[in-house]
Amino acid sequence: MKKIKEKKGFKHITLDNDLLDNDSSLLRICRGGKAVNASRSTLQDRYHDDDLDDILDDVAYTPVIETSQYIQEFKKLKNVELGVVSYQSLEIEGIKDPIPIIDLLKKRLGNIHTLYFGNVRGRSELNDCDILYIVGTDRHPSSSKYDLYRYLGGEKSFYDLKKLKGGYSRLTFNDELFNDIINHQVDSEMEQVIFRNMPHMKKRLTILEGDLPEHMNKYFKRVGKINMHEYSQENIFPTVINHFLKIVFFR
Repeated sequence: MKKIKEKKGFKHITLDNDLLDNDSSLLRICRGGKAVNASRSTLQDRYHDDDLDDILDDVAYTPVIETSQYIQEFKKLKNVELGVVSYQSLEIEGIKDPIPIIDLLKKRLGNIHTLYFGNVRGRSELNDCDILYIVGTDRHPSSSKYDLYRYLGGEKSFYDLKKLKGGYSRLTFNDELFNDIINHQVDSEMEQVIFRNMPHMKKRLTILEGDLPEHMNKYFKRVGKINMHEYSQENIFPTVINHFLKIVFFR
């Protein structure tokens, strides 16, 4: 370091102390009083049971549609970029071909930035999004991962290993190492999604209907929750988004 400082033109640069003193906000969607994770299986089962004509009519996706529609009105005053991350597709019982979620969203909403779970690393599509909407939690079947785990030294059957407890959306197993492997996969993909939007570097609003790693809270100046059973989607989303946009662009 001493030799580097002696070089001509060297300038010592320090990180600004207010790097995390930003205007980024996180809004978590709750249903029935609990933050929801919108798991793949939940969406697939609900679509089948309700016999929906369009998967975008599901309660997890209608707020995305409404958010986009409201932003289009706001764009007449100020440009706002919307990003959406969800599943690439869902396989529904009784339907031959997977339903292409991301393609349907792009077709319905037009000019939005989209990525899907499993296709996030190294991508820059979300960098300039002022509002990021995340629907879902990237989680692969635990049983398939256990096949590899047993090969590496596990002895219990998957049936004996599995035990759900202690949290609404976190998987916990009777094996500390395997539990870490599974939950690391859940956390790492959501970390990638959020940091691709870089909330700690600029004013952002992230709306999440998915599982959130606890340590990610610190990257948002404000973290709030909205129970969708207490407020109509038609009223609460314009209100919240309007408040955020006014703070960011018109203060």
